[in-house]
Amino acid sequence: NITLRHTLLFLSKCDGIIMLGDWKKSKGCLHEYRFAIENMIKVYSDLDTFMMLNPLPTKANKAAFLKNATTYISIFGE
Repeated sequence: NITLRHTLLFLSKCDGIIMLGDWKKSKGCLHEYRFAIENMIKVYSDLDTFMMLNPLPTKANKAAFLKNATTYISIFGE
């Protein structure tokens, strides 16, 4: 499936993925999860844990954060 290939290409550039909702019931999400595990991409199972470990930038460091940002997080599920 071309959409899944594009998604996995995008995911390959991510530092982490947040799996939300009923993702375990989605074939596409299961492929993304498996891909993340196989490629040592961090997997978060809830938004609270992600936010605790990856706080949003403050105004003081926002410019530096945006200049140096290389982290992409994908959110899948509903």
